[in-house]
Amino acid sequence: MNRGRPTWYAFPTAKRPKVWISSKDSVRNALNAYVPYSRVGRAVKLLASCMPGALARAVLQPVSQGRERDQLAHFAAAVSHLSRNAEAVISFTARAPGRDAKFTAQVTESGRITAYAKIGATIRAAELVNREHSALRLLSAQSGLPFRVPGIRAFMQLDAMPLLLQTAAPMGCLPCSSALNSELMDAVRVLGRVHVEDRDIDFTLRSLAVMTDSQGAWTGAELRDELQRNAVLHLQEKFAVQPVRMSFSHGDFAPWNIKRMPQGGLYIFDWEYAHSAPLLNDLNHFLFMHAHLVEGLTPNAVVAALLRTLRTPLVAEFLEDAGIGQADIPAYLLLYVLGLSSQKLTPSGVSDRYIRDCIHHLLVRAEDARERPRVLVGAYACEPNRGSEPCVGWQMAQAISAHHEAWVITRHNNKRAIERSLSLSPNPNLHFIYVDLPRWARFWKKGDRGVRLYYYLWQLRAWWEARRLCRQVSLDIAHHVTFVNDWLYTFLALLPLPFVWGPIGSNPPVPRPLARDNFSLVRDRLRVAVQKIVRLADPLYWASVVRAGVVIGIDRTVFERLPLRLVAPQRQIVHTAIGVEALPVSLRAQSDPSIRPFIVLGVGRFIPMKNSRLAIAAFARLAVAQSRAHMIIIGDGPLKADLKEYARQLDMIDRIDFRDWVPRDIVLETMRQADVFLFPSTEGGGMVVLEALASGLPVVCLDYGGPGSMITDGCGVRVTPDQFAVCAEALGEALSRYSSDSDLLMQHRRNAVEHANSHYGWQDRSVVIQRWYRAVLRCSD
Repeated sequence: MNRGRPTWYAFPTAKRPKVWISSKDSVRNALNAYVPYSRVGRAVKLLASCMPGALARAVLQPVSQGRERDQLAHFAAAVSHLSRNAEAVISFTARAPGRDAKFTAQVTESGRITAYAKIGATIRAAELVNREHSALRLLSAQSGLPFRVPGIRAFMQLDAMPLLLQTAAPMGCLPCSSALNSELMDAVRVLGRVHVEDRDIDFTLRSLAVMTDSQGAWTGAELRDELQRNAVLHLQEKFAVQPVRMSFSHGDFAPWNIKRMPQGGLYIFDWEYAHSAPLLNDLNHFLFMHAHLVEGLTPNAVVAALLRTLRTPLVAEFLEDAGIGQADIPAYLLLYVLGLSSQKLTPSGVSDRYIRDCIHHLLVRAEDARERPRVLVGAYACEPNRGSEPCVGWQMAQAISAHHEAWVITRHNNKRAIERSLSLSPNPNLHFIYVDLPRWARFWKKGDRGVRLYYYLWQLRAWWEARRLCRQVSLDIAHHVTFVNDWLYTFLALLPLPFVWGPIGSNPPVPRPLARDNFSLVRDRLRVAVQKIVRLADPLYWASVVRAGVVIGIDRTVFERLPLRLVAPQRQIVHTAIGVEALPVSLRAQSDPSIRPFIVLGVGRFIPMKNSRLAIAAFARLAVAQSRAHMIIIGDGPLKADLKEYARQLDMIDRIDFRDWVPRDIVLETMRQADVFLFPSTEGGGMVVLEALASGLPVVCLDYGGPGSMITDGCGVRVTPDQFAVCAEALGEALSRYSSDSDLLMQHRRNAVEHANSHYGWQDRSVVIQRWYRAVLRCSD
């Protein structure tokens, strides 16, 4: 060691030093004063501690500025004088940047760290040193503390700067665990009994420097906005009839300011931020700082983790003793975060944006109506003025945005229709992000060819975009809307967000008697088998099942399939995926049914699942007895020519009007000109059925799949699936009943409109969605 005046070396850099290492001190010993919280900081400290002293000093930069070097020498001399040991080795650390900057000297005597000296070199730092001196004096007068604190060895004014010399931690102390335990709770409980008082909310907010006066003036430009005002208004409403419990607080109660003593018990130091604060502040600070600074959790995840921990049995006894109920926890946590936003009494090391996002998430979890939750919506199919899946995506996005701010990730080919609709009806709470695979990765997709494989790959691309969005916007929740598919994964499961999955479902197996031929039956059973295999073999699908906070199934059968069968009952909700807006009612009700044609309408793609052949056979049975009967079939598909030939064989080609696909508004207009809607499909959905009901058309269908679950006896007729001829006879009989009984037809028309609007109206979906989201947020806390 050097015998003369020491030199100090800056660690890790001279520009932003954490420690000034004395040339008389070892690097390992000097770095005991530095407690980094990040993984990088811990790694750098470990590397420097393992370096030989000569190598470390060759790498580190000496303090070269005369003023800074002289100041360190002056402080070192004063500390040596107070410690009454001229041979004491002094190294320094400056752990609090900015206006809180103060010099902390580590005193080593005979190779053992015996004391720390804190010097207030600025007005704010002087306030902190004086505050710590008062706190240590207060605690030294308390009896029965379950922890030890530094003792005061000396206190003096050094050139109008306070200098506090306090004892160091006992030898052999170990780092404190970052996990909350009974010892830490005992310390929090005892601190909560020192200087307990009840204060009104305005006084509390002023003490936290959130408000400057009882009229609600704000401190700092960053507080003069709607979010901060919403937080204060929420707290004023919450504590309107009850006080805020205040007590003595450590102010920086964090794992790096706490050590475990070798003989047991805790040693708590760094009391410079001690002050009177809301009762849960120390506990909140311990949990918050570790979750944010060490674990690196997002604001949403931090809030969820804190609420989850504060509701554990370990904390419950403390809250009960303090008279704080479970419902008060979010409010006390919000008080803590608002205190961080003032950055006056509590050291944060947290960005203003991070704090603001935490405030937002707390207000959302408190269900404050002034703060809209932020929702990420996955909607591969999303297009206005369309039926089926695109309509589900568009209408669900509209319903979500009624009470939330929504970011919707959808396909790029939906952009033109979406922007056209938004230009006519702007929605400031709805934002769209358009995603597609590169051209070289999608050239093979044509229409429905390869759509499921493309959708699987598209979700990986959507996940990449969603990750980028999450870095820009602190989202509360995610919701998978389309595809309405229960055998392919959702990319939302790969994001750190609680999410709603669904409604999801799939088409049930085609009943064996209704299979067109053995080839069609085998093909359908192969489809079902592939879906089962994907559900069981795809790890991304399992991740979706495990991570979903709530799973919405379009019917109960969704939860009879593995692995969805494993979803806990409290996470299962049955709700249809489809809905309908209020539509103009059928004009046929206004004319005399005895003198006009009886029109049967069918709409759908000409594929085996739709059973259009069965519809033609059923209509043929009606047409034999009813000369006024006429049928319109709107659709297209690979079976169109076959269906026309079948109609020709039954001598029905002149009484069935085959029409190509037309825009949705023309389909709805055609519904208003019809009497009955015939839909013998075996699919799991069937949005066109709801559109028919809302238009005032009774529906004749099979008692199977989606259509069978939507129809009641008062607004249509359901026929049990059976052999083709039996079903055709039953469906035809139902049509004949409507054609011959005008009173029944009129009554079922009225019932159809009422049933569609009361059970399937899109206008009511936003209320249901709010319930889903609240359930998911409760599960995540």
